Amino acid sequence: MSPSFHNDAVPLVERYHALSTQRALATSEVKEFATKLEHIFSSIPLPARRSVPWGYTPDSADSKENTLGNSGINPFPPDALHKPTSEQEIIDIVKKAYEARTQVRVIGAAHSSPSNIILDAPQGVFPKNVVLISLTKYRGVSINKDKKLATVKAGTNIDVDPEEADSTKENGLAFQLQQADFALPDLGGVTHQTIGGFLSTGSAGGSLLYGFDDALYSFTLIDGTGTKHVLSRDDRDPTLFYATGVSVGLCGIITEATFSLTPTFNVAGTQQSSPVQPLNADWNKGCPVNLFGPAAGGVPGIVDYFKDPANEYMRMLYWPQPDLPPRVQIWTGKRVPAGGPIKKYDELSVLMQIGAKTALWLLWQLNYFRDTPIIGAIEKEIAAKILNIFIPLGVSVTFSDIWSNIIPMDNGIQDTLLPSAFAEFWFDVDKAADAVNTLRALNESDSGTIGNFFTEFYSAKRSPFWLSPSYTGDKFRIDVTFFQYDTELGSVTKRSDPADFFRPYFEYFDKHGPEYRCHLGKYVTPDFGNLKRLRSSYPKYDEWIQIRAKLDPRQVFATPYWREHFLIGPAL
Repeated sequence: MSPSFHNDAVPLVERYHALSTQRALATSEVKEFATKLEHIFSSIPLPARRSVPWGYTPDSADSKENTLGNSGINPFPPDALHKPTSEQEIIDIVKKAYEARTQVRVIGAAHSSPSNIILDAPQGVFPKNVVLISLTKYRGVSINKDKKLATVKAGTNIDVDPEEADSTKENGLAFQLQQADFALPDLGGVTHQTIGGFLSTGSAGGSLLYGFDDALYSFTLIDGTGTKHVLSRDDRDPTLFYATGVSVGLCGIITEATFSLTPTFNVAGTQQSSPVQPLNADWNKGCPVNLFGPAAGGVPGIVDYFKDPANEYMRMLYWPQPDLPPRVQIWTGKRVPAGGPIKKYDELSVLMQIGAKTALWLLWQLNYFRDTPIIGAIEKEIAAKILNIFIPLGVSVTFSDIWSNIIPMDNGIQDTLLPSAFAEFWFDVDKAADAVNTLRALNESDSGTIGNFFTEFYSAKRSPFWLSPSYTGDKFRIDVTFFQYDTELGSVTKRSDPADFFRPYFEYFDKHGPEYRCHLGKYVTPDFGNLKRLRSSYPKYDEWIQIRAKLDPRQVFATPYWREHFLIGPAL
């Protein structure tokens, strides 16, 4: 390490850490610390590290117009990307692809993790038979106040996407609903996704009482022949509605969706940070929930805690690193009447994210793919103390704000500062304790799986859509997060391959854990394309695969990635 680490960083961290053990640091003090820390680390050369580009690597001549944000597909030929402004243009593109036997893939906010979900491009060679559609120019919201319905074009972002020039706060769905005094029952932890992408991947928020899918009344689908279908849950035979509402674009392109609305509301709640052990109803003294089993020590078990109707919206951030020591940050919220006092929730300011990034950089060096650590005990101690400053124990915050500002609690996290990748494991909610125990056993048996970031515990209400990971019932979710530090200073275009980090998780849970389902927009188990697994995960799989073949007979929408994962046979 550079001498500046020992001469400057260590004394700085020791000083602020000592102060934080005496009292809670003020926000201004944490920001000041983050600024000083970033200044020091900007002079420390980054270590050599392996890098596996996700897809195309842009050069200085590439424009943002030809990139796909965090998908890593950069760049692609300018004539490969189409930005239709009308539904008829979308139909025409699909019909042309059907006649030419080429492929069409739709780009949303590029929030899905593996680039090959969107496009398979071996060795960075863009396939000549692929047409990409971005619906960024196809956005709009129409609200029928009398019927309490909103019809939304698929390219509309739920809220502003900071990486998309066409997206604004005002043209987002959440803002327009709030202006009309309406709301949706639930949202994800972030809301820059497009409506079409959020629906197609089966994404969900963190509630067992409310579900985003419950609000979907109808949608329009353009199938692989260019035929338009208007599907509704009120159809005499709603089979197509439930078969295609979540289908990752394999049955067609969703061009618009209509939602049943609820009157607007606020959400109020608390966030508390506690050690995992000991158990204690007083969160200042211990953990107010037993993460690993049933009720004990005067606190509820994790299953009962998630199923408690008082916890209308909830998530936990579990930090398993033994040097912290292990801790959990519990966020809970409930609906309150609209129009009440506003108290903003500020998870991490930009400066705090910068400071957290430097700490995570140190932890990355310690656990990077189980390599031999390249730093010593002092660096390990300092990394833990930095994280203790940013994630202190015994700290509680309260918040109250309109639904669209609070439910997506992670909207303030910037991908450029804290670039992350995810793999989600969806378990039956009654198996929550078994799942967390499996996670702990994995971390104890292989320290390299602990990584350098948190693991998120979340929930999802049962969904009626066949390919939703919560189709078979209410779910408890373990969202494994992999922090990807820049390979080169100021660059996020070359990143380590998260699949290498997630692989032992899948292997261990497949062997030792309760049955789980994968989020289709994230990293999935290498054993996904197994017929027995598919039929177990998706009880309607055989019926769905037949419907998909009829809607897309020439495989206009089937990429090699999805043909392999869903065992899609040859085109008709």
